[in-house]
Amino acid sequence: MGGLLMSDNSQDRCFNDIPCEECSERGCCSKCKIIAGAAGATGPQGPPGAGGPAGATGVTGATGAGITGATGMTGATGAAGTTGATGTAGVTGEQGPAGPVGPTGATGIGITGATGATGPEGGFTAAYAYVQRLSTTSITITTGARIPLTATGYYLAGFTRIDDYSIQVNATGIYMVDMEIHYSALALPVQFSLVVDGYTYTNSTKATGTTNSPLNGWLNGSNIFDFAAGAVLDLRNNGANSYTLEGTIHGPSAYLRVIRIA
Repeated sequence: MGGLLMSDNSQDRCFNDIPCEECSERGCCSKCKIIAGAAGATGPQGPPGAGGPAGATGVTGATGAGITGATGMTGATGAAGTTGATGTAGVTGEQGPAGPVGPTGATGIGITGATGATGPEGGFTAAYAYVQRLSTTSITITTGARIPLTATGYYLAGFTRIDDYSIQVNATGIYMVDMEIHYSALALPVQFSLVVDGYTYTNSTKATGTTNSPLNGWLNGSNIFDFAAGAVLDLRNNGANSYTLEGTIHGPSAYLRVIRIA
């Protein structure tokens, strides 16, 4: 800025000890004063100065408000990755239910085998025996004695008559046995049994009671036995008391009937 420098300093020097016109402060003291002139016209703009250093980064501003944009389009499928390693085998599961039966296969081709041996004949041959005592005369049967079956009227098929007391079985099988005596006694019990090959079949024994039984009457029994071929059968008094077989009045005084059933 231009102006006329005037000073009341007689030495024409400011307190800075330099001539007032050389003082850059201009008015630093009261020794001199600047009489300003009118402002001059603005000079032309000088060239831009060199850029200063970059300033420090400012504080991040607040997130601005806005609407979320639309979802973009799905990108293309990427290339398949390599196959991973085979995992360990899992635990074996439970066995499933059996499947349906398959269709029958075709009949095989082969030679018919030889005919087997003939089997045993089915069924069995009928066999029966009926022997009895028919007599008008009474007879005493002592302990252990056989009961006579002497009548000439008898029926045999599959049996053989041995003597007046016994018969023989011709074929092994199962037989039904019926037997009966008509007795008169002085003491009780009266008892008799089937004997096979000299052995008393105790489960065939028939006996009266020791009391409250008649001293004369009929005593009978029936059972099923398994006999072997050749077995000899008879009836015996296997009790402790003797008794009498009555003479024929209303039929035989003793009989033995045997019928094969199997």
